[in-house]
Amino acid sequence: MSDEQPRADNGQWGCKPPNQTPEIHLAETVHGSFLFPPSQWPGGADEYISFWMTQPISDEALTTFVSSYAADWDDWAIPLIQDHMQMWGNSTEALRLLYKGIPRTEALAIRQAESDRFEAELENVRPSRIPTALARPVARAAQLVQNLDTLPDLSDRERARNASVHTSADGREWSAQYIWDVYQLHGIMPDAFYARENAVYRKLSALKNSLI
Repeated sequence: MSDEQPRADNGQWGCKPPNQTPEIHLAETVHGSFLFPPSQWPGGADEYISFWMTQPISDEALTTFVSSYAADWDDWAIPLIQDHMQMWGNSTEALRLLYKGIPRTEALAIRQAESDRFEAELENVRPSRIPTALARPVARAAQLVQNLDTLPDLSDRERARNASVHTSADGREWSAQYIWDVYQLHGIMPDAFYARENAVYRKLSALKNSLI
């Protein structure tokens, strides 16, 4: 009998249980987890890329991430839309359209159409939301690029930047750096996965500053 085989309460040899992996271990590995990654990569870029492409991501982490992105986009876009509409309302075009005796409902529809047009322009600069189907690839790209400084070798960093994270419907390969740039993730990282705590902190900071 193997020394590893368990004994029953009466001291006799019992049956060795099958290998089991508790569910709690699904979100972690010996190297770390998606939200708490290691700081060293003995295997270089290969290990680094493999880690970020295979680590499980919880639905809670993804929900926090996409919500943080949406809030950041709104914080960026809404003031721009408001400023644009104020300038547009004073423009010759607006005055010509809105002050020629047209019904109020038609005037409001014209304003809304201009607001929608400008918002669409902003969405061409930066998508307003992260689609559900892209949430995981974008999250992986965010962490992959954010943590590049843990790779000491510059050539490893370049390989990681260019690693394919997603294949689009038309067959194009989206690299981690491409996704980072398209969604302008530098605006929300590294705090995006902890947005709830940071949102409270930002509100408290804003309140504090308003009282000074």
